[in-house]
Amino acid sequence: SAGSTANAVYSTDFEGDNTAWTLGAGSSGPGNWAVSTARPHGGSNAFLAQDYAALSDQRLISPAITLPTGQGPISSSFQNPLSGLQGWCGDPVAYFRSVVDLTAYAGQTVQFRFRLGSDSSVGRTPHGWYIDDVTVQSCIAGGNDIIFQDGFDPPSQ
Repeated sequence: SAGSTANAVYSTDFEGDNTAWTLGAGSSGPGNWAVSTARPHGGSNAFLAQDYAALSDQRLISPAITLPTGQGPISSSFQNPLSGLQGWCGDPVAYFRSVVDLTAYAGQTVQFRFRLGSDSSVGRTPHGWYIDDVTVQSCIAGGNDIIFQDGFDPPSQ
């Protein structure tokens, strides 16, 4: 919002070392998350869980990320309950921005799990759910001079 500044706590575009990202316990069925060059959002790489026409439960776990405390809220307008869990569902679309409010976890160290569940109906192999350009950020309240937030300085006298 106006008067606040984004503070990146964690960011990755999956172009470098991805060994901190792990395959989650409980994954089952064909395939699992892997780095793909087929359809990255930016750069050359994205993580992909293929959508098979078979039962699978594919889990990708982020490295541990410590969330800051005492900073501004993040919009939660994209949350969607699914079987008692928060998640996103529906037909895939080219990369879209998802924002999740993590205020309740401020000050804690967390990990994020991206989980694709496929069923025995139509699959989209070799494609499925691509994850790229992940950023965890907070908002720091700014000063009262919002008009000068773009770096423009008033003329000196």
